[in-house]
Amino acid sequence: MNYIWDAVILALRQGHIRKDISFVASDDFGPYMELAFDDLNKVDFKTGLDIEINPFYRFLEIFYYYFDVNDTEYKELRTTFFDCVIHMLAEFDQKQGYLKCEYYRKFILKDLLDGAFGKDIAEAMLQLSIEDANAVGNALLQLYKTGQSIELFTTIVRKLYKNSIVYKSRDKRQEVLVYLGIKKSKLQKSRIQMIVHLFLPLGYKISLFWEKHFGIIGIEKTMKVDNIVIY
Repeated sequence: MNYIWDAVILALRQGHIRKDISFVASDDFGPYMELAFDDLNKVDFKTGLDIEINPFYRFLEIFYYYFDVNDTEYKELRTTFFDCVIHMLAEFDQKQGYLKCEYYRKFILKDLLDGAFGKDIAEAMLQLSIEDANAVGNALLQLYKTGQSIELFTTIVRKLYKNSIVYKSRDKRQEVLVYLGIKKSKLQKSRIQMIVHLFLPLGYKISLFWEKHFGIIGIEKTMKVDNIVIY
């Protein structure tokens, strides 16, 4: 990592939120890096979210007069000012590389979290990691463009449940069978219900299988005694 947006993105991916991040002007920094970590290979923020910055690396014109080594007055004010300004600059940094679709996805995610799709879906979205939430937003955006709901339903189930398998019933045209490969819980139940409500077409029936797969004649690994369910 070198730039402030590197640290922000990493912290967000690890489940932190922006208001928990504090930017501090470092007293000891190298001339060739914006971030002033003691550990140059830092890959997590488990020990704190105080991110030290070299204020002069890219923003000399902004901070030159505020961080004169001879100026010892209003230290608390200058610290707060620095934190606020760096938060703004980090936001600008992140948006410089945005594509139009990324803005659309942000609007979709905002609607999901604000309850536009229902309270239950908003609560389920809050439990997702940033990566998974973005995957849901991207899939919804694709749904609006293509209308391929079954394909996208399969894609997002596989994304959120790594060991899952989605089957389309041959006997019943509008039915899918989903093996999730995890233990059933209230959280996981609300999560899969969210996916069903958002992506599965009206009129479709879904059968869920959690820890145990259903037996398939001819496929030996699915026919183990005490490890299958009957469908």
